[in-house]
Amino acid sequence: MPISYNCVKPLLLRSVIRRHRSFTILRSTTSKVVLRVSKLQLAQKDMQRVQLNLHASSNHPIKYFVDSLDSADARIKVKHGNHKTTLKVVSRENYFLVEDDTNGHIFNDDEFITFQIDATPPLDLKIELLHKIDCVALGYVTTDQLKGCGGWVTTNLLSTNTQTLIASITFEYCVIDSFNQTDIINGPSFSPDSHLLIGHRGSGMTKKNRSLPVLENTMESFNKAYRNGAQFVEFDIQLTKDRVPIVFHDFYATVLTQKEDHQHDLLRVALKDMTFEQVKKLKLDFDRPDAGSHYDDRFKSLCPTLKEVIYGLPTEVGVLIELKYPYQCQKTGEWEIEHFFSKNTIVDCILHDVLQYKGGRPIVFCSFDPEICLMLQYKQNRYKVFFDTVGENVTYRYMDVRNRSGEIAVNFVLLNDLAGVSISGDEFYNDRDKLQQLQSSLRKRNKLLYTYGEKNSDPEYVKFQKSIGVAGVITDSIEEVKDS
Repeated sequence: MPISYNCVKPLLLRSVIRRHRSFTILRSTTSKVVLRVSKLQLAQKDMQRVQLNLHASSNHPIKYFVDSLDSADARIKVKHGNHKTTLKVVSRENYFLVEDDTNGHIFNDDEFITFQIDATPPLDLKIELLHKIDCVALGYVTTDQLKGCGGWVTTNLLSTNTQTLIASITFEYCVIDSFNQTDIINGPSFSPDSHLLIGHRGSGMTKKNRSLPVLENTMESFNKAYRNGAQFVEFDIQLTKDRVPIVFHDFYATVLTQKEDHQHDLLRVALKDMTFEQVKKLKLDFDRPDAGSHYDDRFKSLCPTLKEVIYGLPTEVGVLIELKYPYQCQKTGEWEIEHFFSKNTIVDCILHDVLQYKGGRPIVFCSFDPEICLMLQYKQNRYKVFFDTVGENVTYRYMDVRNRSGEIAVNFVLLNDLAGVSISGDEFYNDRDKLQQLQSSLRKRNKLLYTYGEKNSDPEYVKFQKSIGVAGVITDSIEEVKDS
């Protein structure tokens, strides 16, 4: 059955749930309950947002040790004193939110469940296992167990009557710190609601084509894209060892060291392991097999700082800033790179530079990492945040279930009230009705759609996307598609 995007009527649940007309992506004609999350408030100073996530992206998170308990009726509930717990549930088929959960939720394998609490540390989270109306087992998660801003924590649930082991639950947790900067300007400064031509890494990706006159993610590339008709430029941000936000796509670069015979030794080095001074002084090339060949002065322009870009480009050029974070492969379980910065550190360093900028430049954030998107929204509310997704890409299969399909990515955006979705347009190239359905459904919910991919170099395809109201097309070929 082809995927359809439909608007479903609301169902009145209980008073703790806000009634609202919304939509979900359906794989059948069965109506699903969907609710819109209320607008998030800016984080208060010293407040933390703690999220305990239950999902079966890799392993089932709950183990039962008694046969008498019917796991199909067992509900999980999280409490922290008098603080309210927000329950969020998202899957490919639906999403919903309970703003003050008192009943808990039955875990289903196809769902990604989040128990969210806003409080000042320390935290003492009570985990209850409910069967019918009774609490049959208890466990606890404390601040001391939540190391850093993310990881895994397992708690044993003991019987409330006999103190015997009933079950164990493994949560993936995320701790979002508030962003303590006093000069944050509240409210959106820019509404990205028109059709935009967005230059991918400026004038296009050049890692695979070294013959192009300007290199990707450089000031020269951004300015050229603007001269050729781009209203926005997209670029990738990561941190150096001393936490300077710089523009570079890959996590690794090739360092060229001079030999006596005028040849080069090639060293593969992570950007995170070099200071900004080293990045600027060393000879850097892309991380590719033929690194070092035909090295010339163009490569000296690699790795501009975020400040250089947002202060140096013409004011009318918008910037789409992608915050980089390694992805974990679903098949192998391996990460792109190990021992990376914490997500709070990445977001805070980038926000520090962006929020000091007082000009009128349009700025939009995006990331393939769901938690980084949520952090960006929680720590500031001046700039829009998009969730990037690979969709049904067979090459990049994310461990995180929220990035395995367009359906769940869209529902994640709706659940958390992000600005929109940025998805690969390649999978829709030969199925344009599906793209039109997606665009129409997002528009009904006041959300925006951006696309990226190799097929966005086709002028006819860009023209089609413009005709159906796609808000932004990220392309490697600005000059070729500008008149589409």
